[in-house]
Amino acid sequence: MLRRIGPGHGTVVGYLALFIALGGTSWAVAAGSIDSREIKNNSILGKDIRTGTIRSSDVGNGSLLAGDFKAGQLPAGPRGAQGPAGPQGLRGPAGQDGFGMLVYPDNAETVADGASAEVTVGCPAGTSATGGDAFVNDATDTDVTNQVVISQGFRFIDPIGWFASVTNNTGGDVIVSVDAACASADIVG
Repeated sequence: MLRRIGPGHGTVVGYLALFIALGGTSWAVAAGSIDSREIKNNSILGKDIRTGTIRSSDVGNGSLLAGDFKAGQLPAGPRGAQGPAGPQGLRGPAGQDGFGMLVYPDNAETVADGASAEVTVGCPAGTSATGGDAFVNDATDTDVTNQVVISQGFRFIDPIGWFASVTNNTGGDVIVSVDAACASADIVG
């Protein structure tokens, strides 16, 4: 009987396949990169990329958009200068609300610092106040209503309407505006 020396044909083929497989992986590692031909589209996820391995030189200039970033990741630009205040609007005519009430434009009066006043807007004959409101602004158009208005409410003497009692201790003149919602006597009943 003849004795065989060395590995058999199957063993040689197995070692050759192993060498080729290991050699291919070693070649990819030795080359230092894997290119897009070797990666299936949409298969790389953020968790597959080590933190700090992508640099700005790896991303094309102008290729990222604001939508590529989470909210708050991009700094806001500086705030622009505030524009000038617009002109005072014209006083409009009395208008009718959805309940058949006429809303009368405000009666505005200037009240000096340290002074007290009662500002009233009256309803026309045949109507009565159903509500109203008072607003107070200083010279910079800042709302100071809560600092100045002492009381407000229905005025049942002539003129029937809405009033606001004010005391101005803001350090400057203020403009007090009062409006009234008036309805016909038939509605108020």
